[in-house]
Amino acid sequence: MSIIPEKYHNFISLPLRRVFLDAREDNTRAVMIESLNAEIAALNRDKDLFQDRYDSAQGELARLRANERAARFAAFACSKARADALKDKANLNYLRAQLFFILFFVSCMTAWRDTCQLVGWWVVVVCVCGRV
Repeated sequence: MSIIPEKYHNFISLPLRRVFLDAREDNTRAVMIESLNAEIAALNRDKDLFQDRYDSAQGELARLRANERAARFAAFACSKARADALKDKANLNYLRAQLFFILFFVSCMTAWRDTCQLVGWWVVVVCVCGRV
């Protein structure tokens, strides 16, 4: 202790032989600690804010997924109904063609019958066969 000036003896503990820092440095450290604590509090607020935004975004995402699923199901049902309608239209066109053929055949048969009644059936058969 004799080599250390007397003004610093208050800051040295004899049994421990440790040096204590000056009170001015403690004050600047206290200010630094307070600023760091304030920064930690601000970061915690930001983290809570981001967590709330994340949770709301997750809820929105779940809602959008459910809406998309419902829209896909509706689109599938609509496309199935459209396919069924196209199939029914094709069947209707087929039935119309059959009906047209039947009506054409009946009208031809009626015309044939009328022709046979007018000139006799044997004349029509000869004309059709190509012999007179």
